[in-house]
This record gives sequence, C-alpha cells and structure tokens, in this order.
Amino acid sequence: MAIELVKLYKDNGTFIKDADVTGSTFSTIVDQGVGSLDIKGKSQDDAGNLSGFGSTINYYAGCNNTPLCDLLDDTGKSSTDNLTNDTTPRIAVKITLPIPTGCSQVALSSVQKLELWHKVGEGTYAKIADLTSITRDGNDSFSSIHQFVSELAEGDHYFKAIWVDSQDDASSYGAELHIVVDSSAPNAPTITVDDGSVFVKQTVTITGSATE
Repeated sequence: MAIELVKLYKDNGTFIKDADVTGSTFSTIVDQGVGSLDIKGKSQDDAGNLSGFGSTINYYAGCNNTPLCDLLDDTGKSSTDNLTNDTTPRIAVKITLPIPTGCSQVALSSVQKLELWHKVGEGTYAKIADLTSITRDGNDSFSSIHQFVSELAEGDHYFKAIWVDSQDDASSYGAELHIVVDSSAPNAPTITVDDGSVFVKQTVTITGSATE
C-alpha cells in the first residue's frame, strides 16, 4: 500500500483540507487567517486506512513586524547620535517576532536572512548584504551584523532592512537609519591665556576657541 494523501486539521480536530502525497512528500497552501495558529495531520493510504494524528505544529501567520538597523560603531561624546569617525562601521540588523501560542520561543528557522539596503538616490535603495548568519538574542529576537569592508564616503548615509522567512517571503522595509561619517580631524584649539601668565588663585579659568 502507498500513502495517498494527508488530511490536515486544526488542533481542536476541525478539518482543514486534504494534501496529495507524491512519493513520500506533500505540499499545499493553507490559509487559516492571521495570528497564532496550529495544525496537525493524519496519513491515509490508498486503501482508505487512516493513521493517528501526528504532532501539532504551532505557528504565527501574517506577521508584519519589520527589522531595525543599529550603528554599532557610534563614536564621540554621545554613543547614540549615529555619528561615527569609522569609515568601515558595523551595522546590526535586529528583528523581534511574535511567539506563537503554545511555544516558548520563536523557531530560529523563522529568519532565513536579514537584508541590509543602502540609499543610493532619492527614494532608491540598493541591497548591500544578505545576512544569513543569524544570532538568537532572546526567545523572540534575532540579529546579524554587517561589517563594511570598503570605506563609506564622508557624509550622510541611510539604511533600511527587511527580513525573509523560511518560505522566501520578505517583509516590508523597517525604519530608516541615518548615520553621518566624519573622519576629518578638527583644527587644534587655541588657548587665549597669555603664555607666561601668573595668577593669584590656585584655580585658573582657561579660555580659547576650537573650530572644525
């Protein structure tokens, strides 16, 4: 006897649809709506014999979460202003996904890759990296890091990212990251206190000017 089809059900036993088996595999499109869902199945052979239920699989469909970009090499006094003197900085791409009901965490396989895109013109972006080395940061969060090898030009740069799931479907772009690359050293400061000055107090006010 051969397996003829797989009968798919919700975990509560509600029938969804039949999926034809070719050889020993099957593939079919299922639309149960948006949100946390579940599915299980029975095998049926060509004599009409049915197996018991297989394991229930929990999943989340219709996720519209989008990834964020983060400049890891923010330099200078502030570490959050997205200014850097590093012309080959690292950009992290991070995504947080909903944990399906009945699961303790999102499956790592949910994130096939993260794509990093760089603005190259007015409203135009070019993909610069397919990030497939994905790190789990938590039960629902994942990230990957792109290290620039070629130097970025001085000035403004804009980045966006998308995530691609295990079935090759891509999200919308996430929020734009704007960074400024400035590796030019400023002018040396000028101290306006006269050389050779003598003061009464131990504490002395030093004045001067500093410019780019």
